[in-house]
Amino acid sequence: MKWLQLLIKIIISITLLIWLASSVNISQIFSILLKIAPSQLVFVIILAFIAWAVAIYKWNILLSHFRYLDLAVQTFVGSFYSLVLPGQIAGELVKTYRLGKGRVDAEQVAVSVVVDKITGLLGLLLVMSVGLFASVAYVPDGVSLSILLLTIILIVSLACVRIPIFARAIESLLDGASRRENWFTPFVSRVGLLYQAWANYLRQPLRLVWATFMGGVFQLLCVWINANLALILGINLAFADWCWIFGLVSIAVLLPISIGGFGVREGVFVGLLSHQGISVEKSIALSLCVFGVSFISALIGCFLECIHIIKKEREGSVRCDPK
Repeated sequence: MKWLQLLIKIIISITLLIWLASSVNISQIFSILLKIAPSQLVFVIILAFIAWAVAIYKWNILLSHFRYLDLAVQTFVGSFYSLVLPGQIAGELVKTYRLGKGRVDAEQVAVSVVVDKITGLLGLLLVMSVGLFASVAYVPDGVSLSILLLTIILIVSLACVRIPIFARAIESLLDGASRRENWFTPFVSRVGLLYQAWANYLRQPLRLVWATFMGGVFQLLCVWINANLALILGINLAFADWCWIFGLVSIAVLLPISIGGFGVREGVFVGLLSHQGISVEKSIALSLCVFGVSFISALIGCFLECIHIIKKEREGSVRCDPK
């Protein structure tokens, strides 16, 4: 089944890319990209590192007893696996496994990754809402309503363990399964620990508000990166417009329907920017630049993962050495 899902995602990505390639002048896209001077990218790369530092700090708010450096390493490694494995959730799973392996608070680590994602999305929606309010450009129908509905869904998802009707339903479901199947009891106990860790976060609303605020700061930095790349490519739009445009692209890329967001990212950029009078070639060039920035974090993660593998192999060879 997993291989079938992977195959479907690859087919979707390739189909979308072929469809876009058949309707654009590829040589013109390369011409646009080759005009970018390396010196123009320095500021963008600096902003990217600041944004990653903020994202790591945001996770550190939820896992304050962990070292910042350890969270940084797992963040970049997670970026690498999000790129090479199907679906961005793969990177989150790797982060959870690596950081929680062998720890008594593994459940808190797992919940922190989920809460970090939810508060990050809430921060994104906050930035998008401000952008929509300040924007004077054309906005596709239903965008504002979609943001409102998604915000409500995320808040309910975050607080579900403290909402009586949801809490009773979850407890009843787990208790019933445990009584019917004895082998299910250990699993129920682990879920109970997850439930408790989630509830503990909800008892600290200021921490969640601060994490959401930092999520908004991170998204603003990402929008700033996007706006600078667009300016380099000759795309002139107000910062407020980039707030909701980049937000919609970010949400679309999260959908588990492609590999690394390929095809989806380009298609959404083209669809949204065409309403603002931007050519398809410039839209795709911008999409490739945005991907290039995220690719840098994946390269860092790949480097750190190689160091980890080499270190483990050396430790293994030392243990096997009869001397």
